Amino acid sequence: SDLPTSVDAAEGDGSAGTSQVPATPARAPHAKRRQPGAIWFALGSGTGTAYHGREPVDSNTKFGATNAPIYVQSGFSPASMFQLEPELGYQLSQRFSISAMMRYQYAPKSGNAFTPAADEHPILTSSFAGFVRALVFLGNGGRLQPYLTAGAGLGTSFLAGVDRRCAANVCNLDHSDTLHGGWLGLTAGAGLLYHLGPSLGIFLEVKEIVTLSKVMALSEFNLGFAVAYDARRPAAPKLADSTTRDSLQ
Repeated sequence: SDLPTSVDAAEGDGSAGTSQVPATPARAPHAKRRQPGAIWFALGSGTGTAYHGREPVDSNTKFGATNAPIYVQSGFSPASMFQLEPELGYQLSQRFSISAMMRYQYAPKSGNAFTPAADEHPILTSSFAGFVRALVFLGNGGRLQPYLTAGAGLGTSFLAGVDRRCAANVCNLDHSDTLHGGWLGLTAGAGLLYHLGPSLGIFLEVKEIVTLSKVMALSEFNLGFAVAYDARRPAAPKLADSTTRDSLQ
């Protein structure tokens, strides 16, 4: 006898009239992450510390009647109260991204009011810089993604804070002051980006900035968020027509 057709077999096992639902394809592991071609914006904020050489404070404040500027010994000082870093980038591929980052640094004054005398300068409280950066993302999948970053930039200055220096009866510096680095900055760092979805993530980053030609080394950390917009993402299919047809049958 003839072999049963696929329809006969379906009728024989009681599954006639039914259709097989295709299995849902497995979700790609990178679907949780920011996709290539996406434009992204990030905003980070944090604080840090700076290593500097022996040098006079930026205000050039004189010590008593000696008319000698007050020097700070080499070592570590707070980089600022905080830095704020907005960043605009483009995702080249799953592993590579480029960006332009602005940096605003704030170092507030404290202590006695200061009015610059002859050969003295106003106390700096803020500085601005801009960087071009490259980011290299590591790991094969999942929402938590480590990355490395490096770049270069220019700025008005990079600040380290100097606290007022008063003993029991003597003040050689009765107000806070600053030290500044060079106008050119080289930066390198590492971070962790947690993808809440392809369009939103939060990150923790640590990085080093070395300034030239006046050398200062700033170590900082930032917490922040990143949002992405992928103009190439296809729109969801319209189901209105098929739904209407089904309701009329």
